Amino acid sequence: MIEDDTLNHIIHDFSTNADHETLIIPTEQRDNFWFWFQNKAEQYDLVYVDEKLVNEKFLAGRCYGNAQIVSVENDYEYAEGFAKATDRYILHGFNLRDISVVDVTAQNHVDSFEQYLGGLPECLCWC
Repeated sequence: MIEDDTLNHIIHDFSTNADHETLIIPTEQRDNFWFWFQNKAEQYDLVYVDEKLVNEKFLAGRCYGNAQIVSVENDYEYAEGFAKATDRYILHGFNLRDISVVDVTAQNHVDSFEQYLGGLPECLCWC
């Protein structure tokens, strides 16, 4: 379950950046969606780096596709959710292995994350 303050921060960031154009939630379903997300989402602070996943095929700005490739080619679970870097949440695709987060997009594009978000993801919330 996601704490109220964290959920409010996610909702604010989602509503004020371009993410609301990627994940379109009909107005009449917003309250239900955020209630579901708050109660079903899990939060991970750990980012697991797997050196075998350092590869130029993982493209910047393609987190969903990168995570899908990792899921198909490895024994990692595919996940989507919100990543927090500095003080901002964005929609993000990543992988889970056991209780660890594997984020090949961040791992392979540190400079892009630092330029766009001011740093690498420090926490991920997913459903």
